[in-house]
Amino acid sequence: MAQRAGAAVALLRQNEPNNPLLPLADGIHAMVRAAQGDIFSVMADVSQLRNAYNFALDSGEKLLNTPFLSALD
Repeated sequence: MAQRAGAAVALLRQNEPNNPLLPLADGIHAMVRAAQGDIFSVMADVSQLRNAYNFALDSGEKLLNTPFLSALD
């Protein structure tokens, strides 16, 4: 699993060196390497990342729909 994550990061770095998600991909690769084959640990960490991502998207959407901020447009 760590080799596949590393290959995915290398491919992303080669094809899209300025991709803003590259640091996140590096972090996920490091997390997978540190888990040393413990798939349950990796999936728990990925689940936490997904929850944080969903929270950020939801919070951003709520901010965009706030009437108070519409005056800034």
